[in-house]
Amino acid sequence: MMISELIEKLVNMGIKFYIGESGEIRINLPDPMPTGAHSLLAELKSQKAEVIEYLQWDEPRILALLREALGRIKQHYHAGTLPWAVKHSLERYRAVKEAEVDVVTSYQAQDMVGFHKAVTEYERVFNMLINVYSGQLVIGKDEVIATFECSRVWDLPLDKAVNIETAFTVEEIRWNT
Repeated sequence: MMISELIEKLVNMGIKFYIGESGEIRINLPDPMPTGAHSLLAELKSQKAEVIEYLQWDEPRILALLREALGRIKQHYHAGTLPWAVKHSLERYRAVKEAEVDVVTSYQAQDMVGFHKAVTEYERVFNMLINVYSGQLVIGKDEVIATFECSRVWDLPLDKAVNIETAFTVEEIRWNT
């Protein structure tokens, strides 16, 4: 198992890692010790040099990690996702913003483990938001005209025009003008 996977599993069990002032690995263990943690710690102990390298703050490495995550997000991002989320999926938008704060906080604290975890979570929640946005039914003006039997979108009957935004929100439809 890779060092990053071992540390992630142990962190998820409530175990905290950091490098002490003299360069040694410091570990804070929860009480009681989680089931399975002893064997993972033994495996980690056998790779001490790699663990120290992984835990030491490495600016170029963390910036590369962030760039890679942002690059993967960018591959799937659609213009309009964030403004749509503010209006229609505020909870998911807030999750992205909270994850962003965690990235910045761990960066400022020079917490390698926290930074890895924060970037992973940021990418996860951002991709979830993108997937929800992408899953919306897109309706164009021609479909609106045909559905509401009018010659132009701005000629929608008043009773239909008043409720269209609400109906689209409920039905998860977005405009494509």
